[in-house]
Amino acid sequence: MKGSIGTATYLSYTRPYWGKSIAKLNYIDKLSPEAKVKYKAINLYSSGDYSLGQICEIFEINRSTFYRWRKKYIPSRIQSLEDRSRRPHKVRSKVVRNHPVEQQVCQIRRKYPYFGKEKIKRILERDYGINISVSSVGRILTQYRSILPKVKMQTKRIKTLKKKRTRLAQVKKDMKGIISEWLQIDTVELNLRFTKIFLFSAVDPLSRLYYVRAYQKATSLNARDFLFRLTYLHDDRIKYLQID
Repeated sequence: MKGSIGTATYLSYTRPYWGKSIAKLNYIDKLSPEAKVKYKAINLYSSGDYSLGQICEIFEINRSTFYRWRKKYIPSRIQSLEDRSRRPHKVRSKVVRNHPVEQQVCQIRRKYPYFGKEKIKRILERDYGINISVSSVGRILTQYRSILPKVKMQTKRIKTLKKKRTRLAQVKKDMKGIISEWLQIDTVELNLRFTKIFLFSAVDPLSRLYYVRAYQKATSLNARDFLFRLTYLHDDRIKYLQID
């Protein structure tokens, strides 16, 4: 009718609620077995029929593990239960070693059998202009160790050390019983039941003579008295005193 105002009618279709449930079930079917276990545990706890202790006993997990699953879970995204990749974001690129570099490393090792990977790396940089890491040189040496000369242990230094030790032991054995000019002094605090005493001691490392005297106090006067008695007993031969 001309001049009349009418109302427009729009037809719209709304998806029923069960459509969301079907979509959710499809996502659940695509989950991994580990993620399905997490989903079941969280659903049982949310239902309220089981306690946390019972759920942990059923799935054989700790409470901390369940709390970690629950914190990670996002209801709108079931895929959040999947384990994330632990691969680092930045990975060092592998160094490609060509055959000439490996041959050069083996040649240097044959020429200098006692050189390690650090020295071989420096020789490559200095003489040949080859920039390679120390770990790469070590891997090359490990790879070709069957054809490289074997390095023998240097036993000469070990033998000299053994000889020196035997000489020192022999000197101490020969000088046993001889009074030396060197004494080792120490003070020990001894707590008794009703009192406290201080033991001033001195040891001759060669003759193994021990000098001990007890004092009630650790004062400078008592230390002077002990040194005076020590020089008298040691025939005034003391030249060196070792104190802790």
